[in-house]
Amino acid sequence: MQHEIEREGLPAAHVRAMEQVFSASLARDRFNTLLMTIFAVTAILLAGIGLYGVLSFTVQQRTQEFGIRLALGADSAQLRNVVIGQAMTLAGVGIGIGLAAAWLLTRLMAAVLFGVQPRDPVVFATVPVLLAAVALGASALPARRAVGLEPMEALRRE
Repeated sequence: MQHEIEREGLPAAHVRAMEQVFSASLARDRFNTLLMTIFAVTAILLAGIGLYGVLSFTVQQRTQEFGIRLALGADSAQLRNVVIGQAMTLAGVGIGIGLAAAWLLTRLMAAVLFGVQPRDPVVFATVPVLLAAVALGASALPARRAVGLEPMEALRRE
């Protein structure tokens, strides 16, 4: 009883508005969300750059084949479809494996998710579309390079 009386006369320490207390309580979750966002954007950029590199190398390796196709009468749309089809096949395999792994591992990630269900259908629909768009964008320049080949130059290369 004596301690309660003595405390009443003391000024309150660390007085803050409820908004500040609430914001401080969410600071760790916000930091984790920011960190995951940075990692996700980095992963998407690396996937796009990697796919671009693989397709550029493939187009360079297939230059003679594309030259022969052009010399035999293939039009530019067919060559573009070959390169983009290869990109979308690679992306489709990666998206399929990623979706299966994500579906199986969502229970492990449930503790760090905030405001999203572990198997949220919007996320499972949006991410593959985003990755397919990145793959399509990454294949645009190699496809343009394949279409712009001169048949005789392509056939002379080794």
